[in-house]
Amino acid sequence: IINIPLITMLQQSTDKKMLGRMMSMFMTVSTGLTPVSYIVTSSLIAVGVSIQWIIVVSGIIVTLIAVYNIRNKKLLEFQLV
Repeated sequence: IINIPLITMLQQSTDKKMLGRMMSMFMTVSTGLTPVSYIVTSSLIAVGVSIQWIIVVSGIIVTLIAVYNIRNKKLLEFQLV
């Protein structure tokens, strides 16, 4: 639901000569953050934070980011061609 429209939007709004670099950066960031999240989650569990709290707080953070982006006019006006 998210990946295909996001990647399509990035590809349509990026200059063709920069497309490879942008996709490389996007894939590096999206896959590169996975080990970081493992480290953070494992560290929080090791110090006694409940996994339920980690999930709730993470969900709240993602929701706040989504609510912030709902107000982004550039995202709202984007049309998939």
